[in-house]
Amino acid sequence: EFLNADETYFKEYSGFSAHDGFVKNLAYYRQWDGYKHEQEHSFDDSRRSYSEAERLFRTLNQMNDAVFNAAQSVLTFRSEGSLQGFDESAAVFLKKYRELSENKHYKEVLAHYYSREADKSHSAAKTRELRGKAEKLFLETNRRELAFENACKLQLSLDYLGPENEESMKKYSEQSERFLDEYHDFAENQFYVKIAAEHYLIRVRALASQLKEVLR
Repeated sequence: EFLNADETYFKEYSGFSAHDGFVKNLAYYRQWDGYKHEQEHSFDDSRRSYSEAERLFRTLNQMNDAVFNAAQSVLTFRSEGSLQGFDESAAVFLKKYRELSENKHYKEVLAHYYSREADKSHSAAKTRELRGKAEKLFLETNRRELAFENACKLQLSLDYLGPENEESMKKYSEQSERFLDEYHDFAENQFYVKIAAEHYLIRVRALASQLKEVLR
């Protein structure tokens, strides 16, 4: 209804195209047009509309709306399955809007970027660092499923060297406890069940090892 009504509006008031109200309506029109094309999997058209909306909102100095549309344009590459396209556009976006790094939409793109960099990393320590950053940002932007996904990969990548290695056992136990507390709403998920089973198995083995020492 919005899109259809605005088509009539733009024809009727084309002589006021420089007016802020006209530009604002056109910006929102392009934003919704971008969403419509994205739902139809017309990703190139979607990005063109989102980019035009971004440009128009910038002329109005509505930077939150501008960042939102720029972020949506970047994220269409993930919807499309174009990882290279995402990598390239995300890098440009993050540099362009780095002064607005506290913006929710900026954080969401950054979270996806960290997650993607973790996928590409060949360093176990670096991968864990990136997973942790991605998880934190996804939680801040209320994207719990994506936070959970990264937290699972982080947890499953931790090194556990056995009950005889107290430092390893303590670190793994603390991390898994945090994971289980944070994501109890995913208790039916197979990865949650797997991590919970490993956590309690390690605790049982640790207690058995301690008991063995006492009985010697």
